[in-house]
Amino acid sequence: TPRAKRLYIAACCLLALLALAAFLVGNVWALLVLSLLTVGSPFIMMAATWCMQPVEKSINNGFLEDAKRIIREMPRLQVVGITGSYGKTSTKVILGQVLSEEYHTLITPESYNTPMGVTLAIRNMLKPTHQYFVTEMGARQPGDVAELCALVQPTIGILTAIGHQHLETFQTIEAIADTKFELIRALPADGLAIL
Repeated sequence: TPRAKRLYIAACCLLALLALAAFLVGNVWALLVLSLLTVGSPFIMMAATWCMQPVEKSINNGFLEDAKRIIREMPRLQVVGITGSYGKTSTKVILGQVLSEEYHTLITPESYNTPMGVTLAIRNMLKPTHQYFVTEMGARQPGDVAELCALVQPTIGILTAIGHQHLETFQTIEAIADTKFELIRALPADGLAIL
């Protein structure tokens, strides 16, 4: 992927700089450092990933803004957001089947339920002819559903269930419920909430 190529180039540049520094210090040290670089290549990749974070964030933000633009340019599109501790994918697939009997409907593929997954679906699959866009909204921490709502601007929200999934990141069932209800709070005044 383009991201993997950028990461690989950054890692190669870091390795080249370290090898040059090792060479300038002297032959014995150069051999030792180059040996350590071979063994420590996972750490080089971690450092390259850290160095590339601002670049990747900028690129991702561009993709997110493009997806928001696409949604804005489709004012008649009905966006259905689906979240919950479980049952999201099944609900999305069943609702997509029902809606597609009468409307041109797109559902997010597989478990594309993160901002970048939903963005990918919007940019690659959503067409001006679609009447409904059914999107699954996953969450591993507070604010995740709100971020997805800011992206797709749902007019219909379906909350399937509140359960103990991801309790390790949420800490309490109340935090899970509050995060899932970010979808309901994001709906417009004339929106429809289904619990």
